[in-house]
Amino acid sequence: MAGIGFRLTKYFTEKDFYKNLKGSIYSIIISSGPWLLSVISIAVLGVFAKRGLGNQDLFVFKCIISYSFAFSLILFGLVELPLTRYLADRLFISDQSSFRNVYLMIGAGFVVIGGLAAFGFYSFFDWGIDLVLLCVALLVSILLTWHSMIFLSAAKHFHQIVMSFVLGMLSSIVFGLVLGHFFGLIGYVGGFTFGQIIQVVLLARNLFKEFPSYDLLVFEVFDYFFRFRSMMAIGFLYYLGIWMDKFLFWFSDVGTHVEGLFYTSQNYDTSIFLSYLSIVPSLAVFLVNVETNFYIKYSYFFRSIQKKNDLKFLESAGLDIVESFQNTFSSLIRLQAFISIILWFFASNILSALALPQVLTPIFRYGLIGSFFQVLFLVLNIALLYFKEVRSVLINYLCFFLTNTLFTYLTLKFTPELKYYGFGYMLSSIVTFFLSFYFLNITFKNLNYITFMRQPIRHNIEPEMI
Repeated sequence: MAGIGFRLTKYFTEKDFYKNLKGSIYSIIISSGPWLLSVISIAVLGVFAKRGLGNQDLFVFKCIISYSFAFSLILFGLVELPLTRYLADRLFISDQSSFRNVYLMIGAGFVVIGGLAAFGFYSFFDWGIDLVLLCVALLVSILLTWHSMIFLSAAKHFHQIVMSFVLGMLSSIVFGLVLGHFFGLIGYVGGFTFGQIIQVVLLARNLFKEFPSYDLLVFEVFDYFFRFRSMMAIGFLYYLGIWMDKFLFWFSDVGTHVEGLFYTSQNYDTSIFLSYLSIVPSLAVFLVNVETNFYIKYSYFFRSIQKKNDLKFLESAGLDIVESFQNTFSSLIRLQAFISIILWFFASNILSALALPQVLTPIFRYGLIGSFFQVLFLVLNIALLYFKEVRSVLINYLCFFLTNTLFTYLTLKFTPELKYYGFGYMLSSIVTFFLSFYFLNITFKNLNYITFMRQPIRHNIEPEMI
């Protein structure tokens, strides 16, 4: 996302409140748009749905959206990093001719695979075909939104991306309210889905305008999924790790069976999702400040190698990378710590303002700490991927998946009291943070060694003249 980040920095070069505010809004929507605006849409629709839907249908509506986001992210995780690597390589050689074709091919694969998987899942429900097809369309549209964001991270016209998300959110709300009023559950699902489809269409339109030329047949991208299988595992484990604690709560004794294959744990889900909102400012800061500053030093270091500067010069450039990351990362820690501490202190007041029971306070507070460390280890692992430390990142995310699963399971098994829920997720995030910090620290200490010793050895030996 560094490409958009550089363009957003122009809003923060001057001490102009309105310009800074505008840049902050752009940063937040671009970094967190798909899920943040969807949360707002669901919240608005949920308020009005209470009047027209019974509790059962309201639970079903929320489960449809939650399950769609969960499984779309896990499936998308298999594709995200290899596809990002392919696009980055093409951008490096200034060749964008394949972008549109690759977008259509991978998107078509998402439509087929995601559609079939969703249809198979919803076939276990005693629903009419109309509601089933709407749910299938919802999951596919969310998948295509994640897919579009990879390509649009290199886009220049970020204003249009922001407008696409905003129009998608407004469409979901308006169509959901109108159709829900007349058709109940099907109307709410259909309206929300229609808004997501509009969002995908607008994002695709932006992409086609941004990358107008294309090759007819481009199959090179599929080679990346074979060459970078570890990256497929990284994305899959990260998103699966995010959802494992929710899955365990849904299907545990404290979970509630809603309908068909739908299970939920309302107390836990509400508290943890609220805590996730606390990291939105940090994601925006990372987009505009951390990654851009780090990338400047990073690219300077490797340009120095290409120019064949001496070792002393390279060591100085390497130290600049470390110093730049330490400074910006420290700023990120201070910002997120400030936000998390404030929210921790006023947790009871926040829950009261949202008309939520006070028994959720401990879960919310554990979630705040867990989210704090999760956004930090996410940044650390992105830095590791810049240096191709794929093995280290794979270990870190495998740790996150396993510890979140194990600690959450132990929490449910041995601490049946509500006040301990969320402790497993918090502890998992802390462990993963320190493991990620350890690997990045080793990388920084051995930066020159890692950089040179991992280069491929090329033999250019001319045949002997006889």
